[in-house]
Amino acid sequence: MRKMYSLLIAAFLLIIGSSGVKACQYSDFNLVSETDLGGGLFEYTVTFCVGNGPTSSGNTLIWAVALDNGATFASFPASLTSPATGAVYIADNISYGPSLLVFENYTTGGWAGSWACTNTVCGSLLQVCQTFTFTTQGHPNSMTLMGAQGDGVGVAPYGCNGDADLVINLQSLSVDAGSTVYHCLGACANLTASVTGGAAPYTYQWEELSTPSTVGTLANITICATENETYKLTVTDNNGLVSHDFVSVYVAAPPTVSAGVDKEIYIGYGASCVSLDGYANNSMGPYTYSWSNGSTAKTPSVCPTNNTNYTLTVCDSRGCIATDEVTVNVIDITCGNNKVLMCKNGRTSCVRTNQVQSKLNNGFVLGACASNKLDNSEDEFIEDDTDVLETVIYPNPATNQVIINYGFDADATVNIDVYDASGRRIQSIENNKAVFEGEPNTSTFSVSNLNAGLYIITIMTSNGASQTHRLIVGNK
Repeated sequence: MRKMYSLLIAAFLLIIGSSGVKACQYSDFNLVSETDLGGGLFEYTVTFCVGNGPTSSGNTLIWAVALDNGATFASFPASLTSPATGAVYIADNISYGPSLLVFENYTTGGWAGSWACTNTVCGSLLQVCQTFTFTTQGHPNSMTLMGAQGDGVGVAPYGCNGDADLVINLQSLSVDAGSTVYHCLGACANLTASVTGGAAPYTYQWEELSTPSTVGTLANITICATENETYKLTVTDNNGLVSHDFVSVYVAAPPTVSAGVDKEIYIGYGASCVSLDGYANNSMGPYTYSWSNGSTAKTPSVCPTNNTNYTLTVCDSRGCIATDEVTVNVIDITCGNNKVLMCKNGRTSCVRTNQVQSKLNNGFVLGACASNKLDNSEDEFIEDDTDVLETVIYPNPATNQVIINYGFDADATVNIDVYDASGRRIQSIENNKAVFEGEPNTSTFSVSNLNAGLYIITIMTSNGASQTHRLIVGNK
């Protein structure tokens, strides 16, 4: 039976094509939207309007949509119902080829009903519209509505005798959201839409998929993501065509940067320049280094003459930047000619430069103590302080010559005397001998003329500080 009606429709085509019917049946055909579904599939929503013209009393029993450019119908409604008459039109995409979708007003028993009212049946309603959606495999350049003549499917000129309203010319719409973006944490990046085809003006919608939420409605937007994200771009042209694209944004952590610990330059002792210690890690190298003084070295040498802050900026291979700062303090520790301030145990001392290293080795530090208070007794003898110099008397017991080694932490004069067990001074070894800070000193004396027994040796500085030692003289 289907084959029979197919022949009937073919006959309609021939009849209408040869009869030259010019009646316009109040037909119209408009595109609501087009969406690229991917995989060569395109979704169209259209509105068609068909009616019975004033010069024809026949019913619109058959109408069709034709595709070009090799596109075929992939899915469509099985039937459409006239909102005016309730007539059901059944879809047929087999009898006439895959590029032609025909809606026939055929029910069991023959042709029945009409799409629009006729003047004698239900009034003067001459045009009835319907919106529906179908999918194509491949992209047509145009779609044409046929069947505007009173009875049957039209042939060229289609529709309302070639009226352009019945042909929808399609321009394919393609959008590009751009390449993958590597975005640095703490900074911002731009996303740019590129549109090909379609009809301007366009509308844009950028969406963050993880939320989802709209983040922009312009072609170019700025995002400041804090974690990896995928953005969906939707573009709609002036004809309702829709196309999508996606772009991934990867958020990279900036490098870990260190400009090193603060450093000191001491006026009066040591080098007048120091090396700064730049460092970067935990990111994608190689790194470029830039110091606020213009140096691009990782560990530059600097020679400031006053306190100076240096800022290190490091950029990794993705353009992520981090900074750190270091201070070089310039401290004047001079306290006289070839003398500098040093600190130990809360006491500030003025020390000859040739003794600084020795004192550093024994717990002193350069510079004044926190109190910045200078101990006025610079020539104080350091009694029994192994951190400076020991006083050593040997041999002990002795029978002939005795050697005394001694030292001081500042310039001084010294007296060394020998006393017997009764407290009587019996010999002066040194009398106001000048000695210098940190320098070793040696004095010798003979005990060959002394009786065997216990003797006391006193060592006293010019400010009254003293040290005593026991000496045993043996039998000769």
